[in-house]
Amino acid sequence: MSVQIPAPDGPVAYDTSIMLHPGELPAEPLEFAGLPPGARVRVLRRMADGQLRAGLVDLPAGWQVEAPLRASGVIQLFVLEGSLEANGMRLGPRGFIAVPKGARFPSLRSAGQSRIVLIRDAGAALQAAEPRNPQGHAAEVAPVVLANAMAIEPIVPVIAGRRLDGDRARQGRLAP
Repeated sequence: MSVQIPAPDGPVAYDTSIMLHPGELPAEPLEFAGLPPGARVRVLRRMADGQLRAGLVDLPAGWQVEAPLRASGVIQLFVLEGSLEANGMRLGPRGFIAVPKGARFPSLRSAGQSRIVLIRDAGAALQAAEPRNPQGHAAEVAPVVLANAMAIEPIVPVIAGRRLDGDRARQGRLAP
């Protein structure tokens, strides 16, 4: 059963956030500047210009990114199935990578078939990165690579000495 959802206002062209069966979404080649061929994506969201915003990406065994690349916008990856090696760290299910704008994209390798969620900001692409400056004149922006994103404790803001949690956090109010 497919659910049709009207496109929201703003830069998203369509949204399939309510999805019960990912297999119902058609798979297409992942076309993302800087990434090698071979991966297939089931699109969850597209931006108004037609570019991928979010998708379920199936990576074949042996798929890898090694060239030094820099992100022109935020790119996030979350491992659902299989495993990836990112900058030498093994990421299984729940592994997470966040690449800030201007950061070097990590080297990636999929030993076996893997499925990830890929989310990118508008205009985010991968471009050839210049060699690292051995004298370190400029601070290098680093990606965040976590073996288990679920191990991070949630952040509970404290405003005016009061914890903003539960329904108050969702509603953005301080009153009990």
